[in-house]
Amino acid sequence: MSLPAKRHFRRHPDDDVHCSVAARPGARRPLEFPGIYHARAMLALLLVFLAGAAWAQPASDSPRFRIQVEQDGVYRVAYDRLEAAGLQGPIASDWLAMENLGKRVALRVDDGGDAMFGPGDSLIFIGEHLRGETSHYHDFSPFNVYVLDIVPQATPFRMSEASALSGSAGGVAPSGLRGGVHLEQDLLRIPLSGPPAAYQDETLWYWLQLNNLASAPTGIPVDLSRIDRSGDKAFDLRLQFRGWSDTASAARLPIPDHVVEVALNGTPIATGRWEGRETHLIEISGIPSALVESEGNVIEIRVPARRHGDNLDPVIDVVYLDWLEVAFPRDPVLRHRQDRLVIPADGNTGLLRLRSDSRADAAQVERVELFGEEGFATVMTPTGEASKAFEGSIPDAERRIWVVPDEHFETPSAVLLDRPSNLAASREQRDYFIVAHPDLVASVEPLARFHRQRGTRTELVDVQDIYDEFNHGIKHPQAIRDFLAHARRVREAPAPSMVLLVGDASWFAKRTDDPSGDSARFHQRDLIPSWQLRSRDGPAASDNPFVTLDGDDLYPDMAIGRFPAASPSEASAMVAKTIAYMTSPAPGPWRSRILLASDPTGNFSARNSQLARRARDRGLTATELLAHPSEAGERHQERMRAAIDEGMLVLHFFGHGGRFMWQTAPARGNAGNLFGMEDLDLLTPSDRLPIVLSMSCATGPFDHPAADSLAEKFLRIADRGAVAVLAASARNSPSLGFTNNLLEGILVSGTLGEAVRVAKSARLHPDSALFYNLLGDPALVPARPENGMASDGETAE
Repeated sequence: MSLPAKRHFRRHPDDDVHCSVAARPGARRPLEFPGIYHARAMLALLLVFLAGAAWAQPASDSPRFRIQVEQDGVYRVAYDRLEAAGLQGPIASDWLAMENLGKRVALRVDDGGDAMFGPGDSLIFIGEHLRGETSHYHDFSPFNVYVLDIVPQATPFRMSEASALSGSAGGVAPSGLRGGVHLEQDLLRIPLSGPPAAYQDETLWYWLQLNNLASAPTGIPVDLSRIDRSGDKAFDLRLQFRGWSDTASAARLPIPDHVVEVALNGTPIATGRWEGRETHLIEISGIPSALVESEGNVIEIRVPARRHGDNLDPVIDVVYLDWLEVAFPRDPVLRHRQDRLVIPADGNTGLLRLRSDSRADAAQVERVELFGEEGFATVMTPTGEASKAFEGSIPDAERRIWVVPDEHFETPSAVLLDRPSNLAASREQRDYFIVAHPDLVASVEPLARFHRQRGTRTELVDVQDIYDEFNHGIKHPQAIRDFLAHARRVREAPAPSMVLLVGDASWFAKRTDDPSGDSARFHQRDLIPSWQLRSRDGPAASDNPFVTLDGDDLYPDMAIGRFPAASPSEASAMVAKTIAYMTSPAPGPWRSRILLASDPTGNFSARNSQLARRARDRGLTATELLAHPSEAGERHQERMRAAIDEGMLVLHFFGHGGRFMWQTAPARGNAGNLFGMEDLDLLTPSDRLPIVLSMSCATGPFDHPAADSLAEKFLRIADRGAVAVLAASARNSPSLGFTNNLLEGILVSGTLGEAVRVAKSARLHPDSALFYNLLGDPALVPARPENGMASDGETAE
């Protein structure tokens, strides 16, 4: 489902009408009216006029800002920060409008009462962290986006002032308040495996792994200082796990696969038991608040050591902790920080009373503001009591209240000016979309210009504009897919047939409190996300779902490729390599040469021999490079490097491999290295670069947050390596039919991307469609043989 185009409205500098109303000293006044009432009347007429005209325009140059938040809380954004991001001068306060995920967000605009938002002013809103569809945290971005528009509006959406509400004389009983704590960190991505397919709401990210080998319980500190411990109060605890081992059930033992013991401050409170690799929720109700210490509370989780049978064999028990949460009766004490409390449906009497901490060393609160999640705000009134108590009216509908003492507001992670775009409204015909990360747009512009000059209708798109128009500013691969589907549906025929993604991917998009700094380093590669699909070994990267646009099958409807560039210099190197290959390929026999590499054992060499015969039948020179187990490993690599330096149309590998290498057959119990990452550095610069077909397991997992893969480096390295690589991101069984179709397509299809698309659409095996990704330009035209040039093939051993 596509979303409407962004709308941007701003008074144009050349417009005839300018107005400034009751501006404070020092504010800019393009034209002044005598008297605030006259000014406001004129402004009202102007707003009516603009409101009628502006919404008829699909886009203009009105400023829009993306405000990013990472956690729940009440946020304040100062005028100065918006001005630094690009806001031009003071504006009417009523023109401020905010949305999140397509829904209006209530604002409180603190403008000093002059109806103008300018220096010294601020706006306040309630923000939430970004949640996934079925998870507490989002898989592709840590940032929730609140969109701030500057638009004329007849009825601004503002927080209501509770001072206008009437409360009863009673007040909420302190015992009726509720609080809660949710603790979760996405630190471990589990290898949830199965038949190739999309994941269906399964959680891949967990906090901790626990097992029966630990010598002591795992302790998790939890802040329970806000629990009302008076009387016989009790609270509830929930913990979510996933079982991982299944040795007990597999061996048909009369014992559960998993046993987890839970304690609070050393006192056992529950034991959970379950079977298999399923999720399991342990719910513990009615825990006495007497078990809670004034500080330093720890929830302890333990997988006990168990034995079974006459031989007392150990039971292997491995589980993952997902999250834990506590729900408790909340005391009415104010802390010197933001806090959220819950009022039961039958507990709202209209007046809330809170008091300061009475401990001698506690910081005293001077001012308290309340913000309701249904859209109200108020300042609590000190009661004058010695304990420094406060009270405030709240509307009946409010259940969740944020308490903000002494202006302890949260600050957004970023305030960014949004550039206008009009992707959804455009109907211009395009053959080719190049979708780039904002930092890489300039680097890839020469490639877009090159294809336009060749006659390919090419549009270079900033991926952030896609997120803005198709997903409310939030990063998600579905937004890119929705944009492509929308373009194929509404753009003038013929429909676009190719897309290039410019930017590396990372499966780690989380933000953690990692003291090592690895988390920040990982995000350097998190530029354009890929899809995570289930494979035999767990999640694997796939760009194929971006282009499965027609029907419900797995097969692509557009050709797609990716430049896995993590920096402008890397993107420029890939662009230069591609343009040089297509504009000035060296003449010579290399354009009819195909190198087929494998080890001589098993059926890999037999498959390569079949491919060689087929290539020779097409008039090509097919050379088989067989790595013999008895040969020194260095000799394998020398022959491979020499062959690549000589140049070829296609370099094809059939065999075992992994992230960093192609492997030879096992010799003396160990597999050898036929060609690896370090060999690429030893290649000679060349203008006879091959297209690499890596028919092997996992030589192209381009989404690792820190490490390169063989396929990526083939493309990434400048002036050598390969001009494009097709490689798998997961373990698979390479298909001879798939390879036959690829080689045929390279010889006859208009572009490399079309050759890959047609080969995948032959529906031979899901692995071929889902896990083989093209790293390179899908619009690349292979440097095919000139004048049918051919020569006899050979086999090199």
